[in-house]
Amino acid sequence: MGLFSGIAAFSQGLDAINALADFAFGATGGVVLGDFAFFSMEVPERITWGSAQAMNVHRLPGGERVFDLMGPDPRPIRWSGLFIDGDPLSRAAAVAAMCDAGMPVPLVFGEQCYTVIIASFEAETQYSRAPYRISCVVVPQPPADQSPDLTSSVLGDIQGAIGTATSALQPVLSTAQTALQAVGVMVPGSAALAQAGGFVAQAQGSLLALQGTAETAINGIASLAPEGGLVANPASLLSAVTQTGALASLTQTAGYLGRVAANVL
Repeated sequence: MGLFSGIAAFSQGLDAINALADFAFGATGGVVLGDFAFFSMEVPERITWGSAQAMNVHRLPGGERVFDLMGPDPRPIRWSGLFIDGDPLSRAAAVAAMCDAGMPVPLVFGEQCYTVIIASFEAETQYSRAPYRISCVVVPQPPADQSPDLTSSVLGDIQGAIGTATSALQPVLSTAQTALQAVGVMVPGSAALAQAGGFVAQAQGSLLALQGTAETAINGIASLAPEGGLVANPASLLSAVTQTGALASLTQTAGYLGRVAANVL
């Protein structure tokens, strides 16, 4: 192998290792905001989230208190990371554009899924890298029986799941979509709802299996990195990139499918 070809292979190996870094170092796993998937050092080590109870407290003479409870008040979801791969400034600008748009977008990390509005986004220009900080406000979801547009919402989410899914997951999602289009499917206790729920649960099972397969493959490939195995083995390098991309797609799909399941199961 010549000098230049060796350097090129080494560079490709580093790209693959960086693509796997979020699984090696990111305690949060994959993070997807809207249609933007965070990779490598962009993935935070921790995400701050939580909830509170909105209330008014009336303090009466003698120390007695009367509470007016107004329901859950989710805390802002915040994290930080580092854009360093590819074109860091362009990737930071893409998130800033979502913030400027002010539109609700899905946020998925680990097993958690929210609908959020980006409240603030800050990035710094530091030559070839861009550290960033982001804060999102959770958009409360109304109860299923109080949402007049529930059917449209569910159909929109299943369509989003199909649009982000890998080819292996497309058939079971299409079957679920057909069931969700049945007349009266959102009527509580109906046979149509029960049937659709079964197909959605089946799709979730298939999704979890595919995520597990991809994560196992990535962990196996990443173990080659310390010995230079990725650089020496182009097949492993290609598999690393392929499996990382597949897992990113599956993470996006999980966000949409999770909201469908919350409404029909």
